[in-house]
Formats: sequence, structure tokens, C-alpha cells
Amino acid sequence: MGLTKGKFNIFWLRYLVQAIFVVITLVVGYNFHLFVKAIASGAVPADMIRPPSIEAWLPIGSLMSLTYFLKTGIANNIHPAGFVIFTLSVVTAIALKRGFCSWVCPIGTLQEFKHKFSKRITRRNLVPPALLDKALRSIKYILMFFFLYFIIAMSSENLRDFIYGEYNRIADVKMYLFFANISRLAFVIILVILHLSIVIKNFWCRYLCPYGALLCAVTFVSPMGIKRDDKKCIDCGKCDKWCPHQIIVSKTDHVDSEECTACYACIEACPVDDTLCYSTETGKMKTPVWVFAVIILIVFTLIPQIFNLAGYWQNEITNEEYVELYQKIPEIGHPGAQFVDE
Repeated sequence: MGLTKGKFNIFWLRYLVQAIFVVITLVVGYNFHLFVKAIASGAVPADMIRPPSIEAWLPIGSLMSLTYFLKTGIANNIHPAGFVIFTLSVVTAIALKRGFCSWVCPIGTLQEFKHKFSKRITRRNLVPPALLDKALRSIKYILMFFFLYFIIAMSSENLRDFIYGEYNRIADVKMYLFFANISRLAFVIILVILHLSIVIKNFWCRYLCPYGALLCAVTFVSPMGIKRDDKKCIDCGKCDKWCPHQIIVSKTDHVDSEECTACYACIEACPVDDTLCYSTETGKMKTPVWVFAVIILIVFTLIPQIFNLAGYWQNEITNEEYVELYQKIPEIGHPGAQFVDE
């Protein structure tokens, strides 16, 4: 049986925000498809502009840019949009927990709705035993540590050489070609991961995503979380049941779990008004869901536009250079440069 109390205010509000970012992703993806098609032909229209937001799909390069910035104070102009989006998601995790994962990330949205669709049919949800769940969750932290260890250990000179090198300059196109010319093995692996989210809720986000693991690490210093009023709580356990990350909300006064994505599901599930709220442990800075939604939209749509107006959004790579780099992709590490117009 679904939830009804305040359903539009919470679930449908989050669905609306998720839909906005899915539409943005699809529009950006299609425009980038046209851009790659143009540089592959060698004739790029003079008025064609590569959509900078595609760089949101380059988290490793963005992590390197952030590391380089912290070491040198230099914000490079190779993939500035990726650097801005990545930095915003990491920095705002202090206040928004992993709100990026449950409100913005299209992969998280895809997983969530695949699971919801499947559950309507099977009426089942596989929950791994606690010990196995903990072991599986460690995978994403191992992956995160792997990337952090090697990137942070790089010298400023090595970071600069990579960031300004040809490999990174054409990384957005190489990413596109990976999926456009995807191998059978890679396709099967992606398909398996996607389908695992049907039987195990949020499988990729919960167990494998190093990006999510980094946000988890940042939320350790976050003062925000789900606060429970013990005097109003009737111990019905609905908050525990509806938490998509299996957090036991009913047994703590303030949920500070790094797995919390601020989805507000537990607040929606609670049958007693004002028993749960998103706030600091002291109860200050209470954040209604509509305020949280507005903050998310401001952070990930308005602030990037401010950077755009300030001239730090579009990269410094010209269309002519993209055409030249495209022809050299086999020489700079990509397994194949053949463009597939599909």
C-alpha cells in the first residue's frame, strides 16, 4: 500500500525535481550527440556550441581538477563545467547530505523507478542480510579510496600535464564513443547492474558508486539529518520500512548516517505530524521539503548559470581543435574512433 499523507508535497515534488534534471540530461546528451556527429564529419557549423554540462559525466577528471585547484589555486579551463558541478555536489553535501544522489543524479532516478516498476509487478524486495549488506557497501569505498589515493598522490606537475593533455581534452568525446561503440562485454555488465536494481533497491548507488562514496565521506561532517521527536513518536516503524537505504530511523534521535540521501521518505511515511524533520541535531534550521527542493534547484541550475555569465563554464577548446583531436583518438588512448550515428 502506498503512502498518502502529503503525497504531492513530498514524493511528487521530488519526482518533479528529478524529472527536471532528467530532461536537462536528455537535452544535453542529444545536443552533444549532434556536436560529436559534426566534429566526426570534419565540418562543424560556425554557430554550434558544445553543451558544457556534458562534463558532469567526467567525475574522475573533475576530481583531478579539484585536487589541482586545492594544490595550486588554479581553476583550469579545460572542463570547467565539470569542475563546477563536481565541486558543488561535494561542498553542498555538508548541508544537503547525499541530496545530489536522490534528487539530481539521473542514474539514481533510473534505478529508483526501475525498482518501483518492478515492485509493482513482483511485490517483492530483496534485502541482503546485514553482514552481506555491510560487506557489499564497502566496495564503493574501496573504489573511492583507489581513485583518491592515486589522484591526491599525484604532483601538481603531473596533474597539470594530465589536465591540459590531449587525453583529457577529448575525454568528453571518448566517453560518448565508449557508449556509442559499446562492446558486448561492457553492455552485458551495465545491463546486469541495471537489472540488479530491480531486485535490490539502489544497487549501484548503495554498493558500487565511488562518487556516492565520496559524498558519504563528506556527510560525516554534516550537522544536518533527520531529527526524531521521541515524545511524539508512536513506534510504528513506518519510517524504517520506507527508508530506501535501510536506516533505522525509529531508534535514534538524529539520523546522521552517511547513507542518508535526504529523500524525505521517512518524513512522508510518519503518520504523526512534526515527529520527523530535516534539521540539525538541536532542531534548528528545520528544512521543509519545498525549501530543500528550491535549494537543490538553485545550487544545480542557477549557480552554474552564474558561472556561465562570469565566463567560467565553456571550455577553451575550439571546435577546430576538437576536429583535430577526434582524428587522433586512436593515438591518444581510445580503443576506437569510429563514430556510430545512432
